[in-house]
Amino acid sequence: MRKKHLIKLTAVILILTLLTGCWGNNDIEDLFLVLGVGIDRAGEDYLTTLQVVRTSVLQTSSSGNGGGQESPIISYSAAGRTVFETVRNMAKQSTRQLFFSHNQIYVIGEEAAKAGISSLLDFVSRDVELLYSTLIVTCRGQASDLLQTEVEEQLPAMAITNVFKNVDKHGQSMEVNLKDLSLFINAPSGAYLIPTLKAISAAQGKEKHFELDGAGVFKGDKLVGYINTDQMRGYLLTIGKLQGGLAVVADPTTPGNQIALEVLSANSKLKPLLENGRPVVEVEVSEKVILANENILRRQLTKEMVTAIEEHASQAIVSHIENVFATAQSMQADIFGFGNLFHRKMPREFKNMEAHWDQLFSKMEIRIHADCRVISNGLKAGKKFDE
Repeated sequence: MRKKHLIKLTAVILILTLLTGCWGNNDIEDLFLVLGVGIDRAGEDYLTTLQVVRTSVLQTSSSGNGGGQESPIISYSAAGRTVFETVRNMAKQSTRQLFFSHNQIYVIGEEAAKAGISSLLDFVSRDVELLYSTLIVTCRGQASDLLQTEVEEQLPAMAITNVFKNVDKHGQSMEVNLKDLSLFINAPSGAYLIPTLKAISAAQGKEKHFELDGAGVFKGDKLVGYINTDQMRGYLLTIGKLQGGLAVVADPTTPGNQIALEVLSANSKLKPLLENGRPVVEVEVSEKVILANENILRRQLTKEMVTAIEEHASQAIVSHIENVFATAQSMQADIFGFGNLFHRKMPREFKNMEAHWDQLFSKMEIRIHADCRVISNGLKAGKKFDE
């Protein structure tokens, strides 16, 4: 398994070599490729950890020479007053040039996130090698621990990015990259989310795997709290970014049972209002689902039963949104971008609200209208309910 992943990574590197010419006059054997960057806090300083692949060792391991005893992955860590300074300090440790152009992930540790991530953005803006499409995640604890987790893929940084490959199918998270982050920080609302990851122990052996763990809530450049995966679903429903996943609701036809509904599509419309000088937002969510329970599929559902399921599912949407909205209000963090909405639709009125928008948001009313439609029983030759 290990050799398989080494061969795969070697192929990727060779392709990247062809696509990027001569790598700026640097032979690939002379480069240490940075695959992951972890940023933590160490007292008053930042502590940056790099996960680096040694291309010369990787090529030897994948070809079968040298017994495959030497790992192609090494880590460097260094402290400094800024992220930029930590990387410069690491350059003194490395025997080869550190190459950042194909970095896969930035992991921000909890204490570093609370202290502020502006130093990371400053570092990115100074280095032409860094790509704004690189993903960014947070973790509860040390980023260095997450980045150095032993996983089956052997390459933790790439294993982290693999978690996001099916992000549109489970409806519990979203991708955030450095470009998104720069836009979030400068938006009128000033609050946003960055996905949170955790390492989970495997059933057997010492390898672990990564799992989404909600998201960190940021105001400005600082972490102020978290939302869980259920609340993340409510957030995605509100902003119209839910693309799939399962919705589990109580079965109104059989007390004690639950029904799984596979989401085919979900859309939302946001309407800003001013009532007696106070901001109000109307949230209208429409969702189309199919039945996913085997025990439900075997039953003959009447139109009345389907209607009852739709009503329960619609109420579940309302509950998800109310839950995450209440949590965001408690932090005075407009993660939904309602401030941006008022700024676009009512720029003159928002100008008078902008200075104290956090306080207005914390007391703001939202009116949620949800409409979930069960369009079929999910079978290829099954019954369609929307006809």
